[in-house]
Amino acid sequence: MAYEIMGFDLPFKTATDLSSNQFHAVYMSADETVALATAAHENTIGILQNKPNSTTTGIAAAVRVSGISKAVLGDTVTIDDKLTPDSSGHLVPATSGEMTIAQALRAGSSGETVPVLLERSRVA
Repeated sequence: MAYEIMGFDLPFKTATDLSSNQFHAVYMSADETVALATAAHENTIGILQNKPNSTTTGIAAAVRVSGISKAVLGDTVTIDDKLTPDSSGHLVPATSGEMTIAQALRAGSSGETVPVLLERSRVA
């Protein structure tokens, strides 16, 4: 079971339709605007907490930038793995030299939603 402990959420606008991307990684695409993170190298800011339910851009997006959040996985992870976004905004284990956004608090498989501790770092 995934859980979350309220952390620090920031309000942003959407650059694209994010209605099906709750608990996916997002990055800052412009001033006060976020889009789905599609690579490990992007400036990922956090995890989308809501479902901005519109195909119109500029809808309010709540983004968790610190604390514990639920996150959708894109691969198998083990507890304590450092995680980074894949091409679909899912979190996957980071490799050497990549920026990470979170640490797995529970093991899981691709498509599962698990709790993660949000913390930015670089894998050595």
